[in-house]
This record gives sequence, C-alpha cells and structure tokens, in this order.
Amino acid sequence: MAQFSIEIPDGEINRVVDAMCAIYGRPDSVDNPSFDDSIPEGELNPRVVPNPETRGKFANRKVREFLTENVHAYETQLAAEAAREEVQVDFTISDPS
Repeated sequence: MAQFSIEIPDGEINRVVDAMCAIYGRPDSVDNPSFDDSIPEGELNPRVVPNPETRGKFANRKVREFLTENVHAYETQLAAEAAREEVQVDFTISDPS
C-alpha cells in the first residue's frame, strides 16, 4: 500500500496538533463506557474519563478524514458533471396559444 506523508518541524508539531484539536473539537474527557448509574458516581465509578485517543492520534485521524472527504466530494462532483452531460432533451415544448 502506498504511503502519503508530510514533514512538520519538531518545534512546530505542538502548534499543529493544538490547532487540529481546537478546530475539530477534541474533548479532554469522554463519557465513561463502564459507568454504572445503579451505583453512586465517584472515584471508582466516574461518569467521565480522560479521552483515550491521544491528541496526536486525533489530529492524524482528522487529517485522514479530511483527505477522504475531499476525494469523495471531488469524485461526486465529477460524477454529477458526467451525468449532466449525458442527459439529452431532444424535444421541444410549444405554447398552445
């Protein structure tokens, strides 16, 4: 499988990840999938937990989603243009008056 890669200077990676997390809304905490509402919420039964997806993995996922969404949008546009070119209206509608 081919790889597509980019290089970001080491001193700038935190800026890039911070921006991606802020723009795409990465939460620092998420609902606890193991939360049991039949027992009191507390240290052993927290309602939320730290987000298990690291900031770097989140940014990477968002870049991949961006690329996928753009390929889909482009190919959808091409298909729509091709479909419009195929439509033939070979009749006329006259005014009966």
